[in-house]
Amino acid sequence: MHINDLLKMAVDRKASDLHLKVGAFPVLGVDGVLKPLSEMRRLLQEDTVAMAFSIMSARQKEKFKTDFEIDTSYQVPNLGRFRCSIFQQRGTVGLVLRVIPSRILTIRELLLRYARGVDTRDLALVRSCFVPDAAYHGALATGTIGDALDALPAANNCGNWSI
Repeated sequence: MHINDLLKMAVDRKASDLHLKVGAFPVLGVDGVLKPLSEMRRLLQEDTVAMAFSIMSARQKEKFKTDFEIDTSYQVPNLGRFRCSIFQQRGTVGLVLRVIPSRILTIRELLLRYARGVDTRDLALVRSCFVPDAAYHGALATGTIGDALDALPAANNCGNWSI
């Protein structure tokens, strides 16, 4: 199993993260929910070490051997870029890779993605946060997060919300 194959699965399934831990199935973070890839085999220490070392330079490998952690980036041609956190914990190597989208999502897309993955009680907390007047900072829009969330029911076809 190669890291690029798992990253392709992550991109194809619109995942934001890929979590790799010894003894567990690879896990994708999709819309705020962790989904194990149970159709694959559980990862062995050799798997995670090979995947980690395949994306590190020689200098990074030396740093990892002394610090037991490293943050880096990784690019797969024709697939995308990824932020990587590689660490050793309880004697095993683990990785978490974040997909860096090639296209920046709009505020609406971000809110819709967020709203699908959380409980409405969490949205109440978000709604209570005030976004300062954006015009003061030279932006072209003003409003609150509550204003943006009010637009979600119509945009998401999910009926009435009580926030």
